Amino acid sequence: MRIPRRNLLGGVATVSPSGDYSRVPGGEKRMYGAMLDVRANIVANASRALAKAATVAVRYSHARRQGYRDGSGGEVPVLEHPTQLRGVVPWVALAYALHFTGARFSGQYAAFLAGKPPSRRTLTRIC
Repeated sequence: MRIPRRNLLGGVATVSPSGDYSRVPGGEKRMYGAMLDVRANIVANASRALAKAATVAVRYSHARRQGYRDGSGGEVPVLEHPTQLRGVVPWVALAYALHFTGARFSGQYAAFLAGKPPSRRTLTRIC
């Protein structure tokens, strides 16, 4: 299939009228920036999905009652069982960690697009 040259996206490479392919100076940085953007979106979307799932699990665990406590006379919420807490709370923590990691990635990508070098403070906090 023939595609007119004016319809090609010339961000990282160009094709001359004679058909020679050549890279645009700085094209590698653009490709790297696009990769950063995709990774930031993957982390942000994973954060949102995990946060929704963890919210459902915590709410259900709080509403559902099962088992008896010694001398209390009533069933206790499933969330109060130690094994349930060990199963649910780490996922809530991971959702928060992914959220802040995605926000940091997005901030670094915005700085990259603006042409600003990453700050020393940002790099030390990540490593």
